[in-house]
Amino acid sequence: MINEITKEWLQEQRACRSGVRWFLKQEEKEPIKVLRALMADDLHSDANWLIARLMDRQQRLQYAIFAAEQVLHLFEKEYPDDKRPREAIKAAKKVLADDTDGNRSAAYSAAYSAAYRAADGGDGADSAAYRAYWAYRACSAAYRACRAADSAAYRACSARKEMQERIFNFGIGLLLEVKEDD
Repeated sequence: MINEITKEWLQEQRACRSGVRWFLKQEEKEPIKVLRALMADDLHSDANWLIARLMDRQQRLQYAIFAAEQVLHLFEKEYPDDKRPREAIKAAKKVLADDTDGNRSAAYSAAYSAAYRAADGGDGADSAAYRAYWAYRACSAAYRACRAADSAAYRACSARKEMQERIFNFGIGLLLEVKEDD
């Protein structure tokens, strides 16, 4: 993880203009403090965008899986017999434990199936299935992983504030674990 966020770094990461403007108006530069300031200002989408760019591939996958698990109950409440999102999360966890071509292929298939259901599902259905899909996408490549976690986190913004904070704090914990190991 970087030690300091700068305007140049944000531009390299292709931050939106409003995010850069917000950053320039506040004083924090240390990543964890910037993340907490974004959350305090109710800029959940921006906070999740940033956290995904501060994470490595494995952290992004863990983050996306955690986010999907937090909303899985919403999908299963509406569609109790549809196990595709749960299977997609399970497949993504296999990739996390053992990143092989076979596990990635199985995760892709499970995620595609869950995402296909999400396209038909409406608001309640789409959260868990969409996150499960993006949890897999986090496995495919570093760029796609960043996008996947960002998408999963962005979708979490439609959930209750407690859920957003739980997901966000999990991500901060992942970042802090690495920092303490340095």
